[in-house]
Amino acid sequence: MLYTQSLLPLWSNRVYKGEQRWLADATSSFLGIVRMENTMRKYRIFGKVLTAFGFLLNFINPDP
Repeated sequence: MLYTQSLLPLWSNRVYKGEQRWLADATSSFLGIVRMENTMRKYRIFGKVLTAFGFLLNFINPDP
């Protein structure tokens, strides 16, 4: 426990910048996903057809 506590400041200091970058990336990708969902609502039926077609193709000819 003490060992972890002594290592934690070093680790958190090193990770902090990467963590901020990761958080920014995650936020932007999440916003992109939300935006994509809004556009996908228009193409939902088309997407369902495409997904069904893909499943059918995978069922007929599965990857080795």
